[in-house]
Amino acid sequence: MAISKKHNQAVFERLVDACGAHVAHGYNDVGGWRLDYNGLYGGYNIEEIANESGGVRQPFGATRMKAAVFADAMHFALRAIEYSKK
Repeated sequence: MAISKKHNQAVFERLVDACGAHVAHGYNDVGGWRLDYNGLYGGYNIEEIANESGGVRQPFGATRMKAAVFADAMHFALRAIEYSKK
């Protein structure tokens, strides 16, 4: 089954919520997270807006992942968070 961008966006939003963060509403929403996608450079990554000029950091590392791998990683993280709350 192919993983869509819409699917990854939905799971990303669940992960953001589970981590107590918020989805960025603009390039300068300091502290907001955004789902970055660039197929030319390998796929998906999560970025956190670092400053009002739009600088970013990658809180989970700079490695980009293809759609299915990224979806698996987010589901794994969500399960780990749920497990840690037991």
